[in-house]
Amino acid sequence: MRLPRLICAALTALTLTGAAQADSRWDVPDMAAPLLPLTDRLDLDPIADLQGALTRALTLFDWMTQSEPTIEDRVLMLNLDPRAAFTLVQRLQSLPYGGQLRDPAAVLAGGGGNAHDKAATLADLLGRMGYDTRLVTGAAPSPPVATTCRVGEVVPEDWRLTGLGQAVLARLPVRAAASYRLLQPALAPVAQAAPDTGPHVWVQVREGADWVDLDPWAPDTPWGDHPGGIGDPLADPPAPQAVVVTLTREVLRDGALSRDTILEERLVMPGAAQSMVALSFGPVQTGIGAAQTSILAEVVDGSADMVARLIVNGRTVESSAFAVPGVPAAGFLGAEGGEITTGLWLTVTSLVPGAADHSGTRRVIDLVPKAARQSGILDAAALIPPAPGARYPAALEGLQHLILSNGGSSRRLMAARAALQVADLPQVVERLNSGALDPWDMIHASWLEAMRVSLAAEALVQARPAHDGTCVVIDRPRVMIWGIAPLDAEHVLRWLDWTLDDIGLVGGDAVAQAEARLWHGTLSATLEKEALLRLAWAPADAVTLEAGALVPPEVQGAEVAADQARGYAVLVRADMPAGLWWRLDPASGRADARGVPGNVYWLSAVNFSRAGVVTISEAAEAATPTAESAEMGALYRAAVRQIEGVRAAEAERPNCFDNNGYLTLLCNLSIPASIALGTTVVLIEVAVLTAGAND
Repeated sequence: MRLPRLICAALTALTLTGAAQADSRWDVPDMAAPLLPLTDRLDLDPIADLQGALTRALTLFDWMTQSEPTIEDRVLMLNLDPRAAFTLVQRLQSLPYGGQLRDPAAVLAGGGGNAHDKAATLADLLGRMGYDTRLVTGAAPSPPVATTCRVGEVVPEDWRLTGLGQAVLARLPVRAAASYRLLQPALAPVAQAAPDTGPHVWVQVREGADWVDLDPWAPDTPWGDHPGGIGDPLADPPAPQAVVVTLTREVLRDGALSRDTILEERLVMPGAAQSMVALSFGPVQTGIGAAQTSILAEVVDGSADMVARLIVNGRTVESSAFAVPGVPAAGFLGAEGGEITTGLWLTVTSLVPGAADHSGTRRVIDLVPKAARQSGILDAAALIPPAPGARYPAALEGLQHLILSNGGSSRRLMAARAALQVADLPQVVERLNSGALDPWDMIHASWLEAMRVSLAAEALVQARPAHDGTCVVIDRPRVMIWGIAPLDAEHVLRWLDWTLDDIGLVGGDAVAQAEARLWHGTLSATLEKEALLRLAWAPADAVTLEAGALVPPEVQGAEVAADQARGYAVLVRADMPAGLWWRLDPASGRADARGVPGNVYWLSAVNFSRAGVVTISEAAEAATPTAESAEMGALYRAAVRQIEGVRAAEAERPNCFDNNGYLTLLCNLSIPASIALGTTVVLIEVAVLTAGAND
């Protein structure tokens, strides 16, 4: 059931007001053109009319439902015509990547896939129409089909859905261009090897006693023909792409450092994309008992072991136990020279059949001074004491979401989640006012907020026009780490870091490809800055445009040395805060802004007073009138009755946590109640209210 047609028309008109237009600034910058200034950013009141917020959220859902129908709706829209289905999939992008990355829903949402993923999508559509199909493999069409680049269209509804708004959208290319100009002179392009896409796959559909070839790879292959010749039934599907999550522990024993893997989990595509993945640390004990004072006191004293818990859609994977980082309490490990945990590192690696593995590492905690690590003179007395938290070392408190994407995020599902967030806000406020703490509100809201930024990153790629014949495509999993942790009794620290932000390039020469990849890197780094600045309610000019020469750093820490060992040029500006640098691979153009231990800098270095958080009293005071208006608003009540369709769309995503996983996480998550619920209200309202604003 939908809102009345008249209301829908009026709301759609409101949503489309001020639509952004794509322009040449989204292409690689012209080095000779003058650098544009940053546009103003409209700062919105995060506590606004709930009725209006729900109206805008439902409008966005209605828009996304029309622009991205379900597979079942697509079948009906195609009038059960197999030839229409064939034409639809043919018109999608043909992307050169290996293995399985996207399922049919992601192929349709992302607008393309490789030969196997497109063929599987066509087979799925035909199967729903009642036709018998099979996948076959054989020679690829000759000559190879070139990928069709996107036209560079910026869709304003996509950006409202991300919660960032069009003002941030306008600032992205300007800020990125400033960074690009500093880095581009260091490029030394080298031709990159073409990816191995594996065997060519297409579809055969049964017509009477015959099997008829349908190859959706090329846009001009007719029904019933295959230029590559006869195919053989596909015995085994291509190996899936995957992301491996690894947690490494470093220990000091007898004056020497060594590392070992204490957790490793393989997340397989396409199912892992957009899954709820959370990492937390806590005592070995699980369940409600782990939260008791006696056990927590043992942890603080260093007399108990810890574990890391990786929760993937409710399934919990525990690491090997490790001692609380730092110098152990007297007699804890027995004889002198016992083992001391000195550091933890989180590494994510993308595995693509036929291509080189790509990995990124994020430091969780490191207690070895840089000078001691460089000199090799190691002593327990010289270790850096870990900053204490409420229950265990501060670096291990809080929550880290791992957001996996494959270029096929569903806008329709994200719009459904946005509508449900604001519809459920009165219940959240009621729990807030009654003191009934439910950290799940914060966990879920934080995950959805991170998913919005991931959606914005995908939109950046899809809005990129071709550069000198080079197309930019998402051809492997991307991973963003999104963190939330307490700073003190009233504030939390929030960060985001694209740990894996790889893209694929098709067409063009080595120079064009390197420039396109560098432009992608500066745009992605800019998105990190702008997202955090906005989410922290920081002034629009808190971080100015980059300017000044880039030079090698004078002080080289472990992370910088690791980047240099991988072949990156490491560069800094004179005005950059300590612990920040740009890294650039001159040969390929791969670049990103780095920090220790990630991109936390964009919140901490500028010293924002609010850090994007309100206290429980502030949230309750501000939200109470909103809840009352929601109870009184006739349109709000009517809209809630229409939300069954939204809930049905949201039900398509996997269950986030089962009871065991949910309790395991909550019992070990150390965020004060005032922060947990205050943050929840802000996350929900800022995300949803900015989604519909015409800024």
